[in-house]
Amino acid sequence: MSEYIDKSALTNKLKSSGAIGDFALYILGNFPTADVAPVVHAYWKGYHTQDPCCSNCGFSYDREEGEYAQTTDYCGNCGAKMDENEVENLKHCSCGDRHYCPEVEKDENGKWFIRCHMCHKIVRGNTIEEAVNAWNRRADTNDP
Repeated sequence: MSEYIDKSALTNKLKSSGAIGDFALYILGNFPTADVAPVVHAYWKGYHTQDPCCSNCGFSYDREEGEYAQTTDYCGNCGAKMDENEVENLKHCSCGDRHYCPEVEKDENGKWFIRCHMCHKIVRGNTIEEAVNAWNRRADTNDP
């Protein structure tokens, strides 16, 4: 994968450090640049409901398209890449499901649980941290 830098920031740094001559600065100044934009990472908030919305911009598909929204890799409004989880540091399921993020919810007794949409594995905890730690241990060991 290519890496991109801020050309003007590099040029200014090289000029101020004295580490580069005028000819090299000339070449750098005339070198073609790529038209790139930073990647914004987000997730579908409430993806397990009929009204998922983008965690970056709040965009939501119509109710009829709710299921479709769960299968898109990018937000239809802001273009954010949907590759994050609702809970920080939560790993994908060991079953190999890379399309959906694990669902995190609280049950009627106040206990937290994490569930995979594909294999229906469920891990529980008294706190969200306890549930996430248990989930990640299973993901690390590929425990079904």
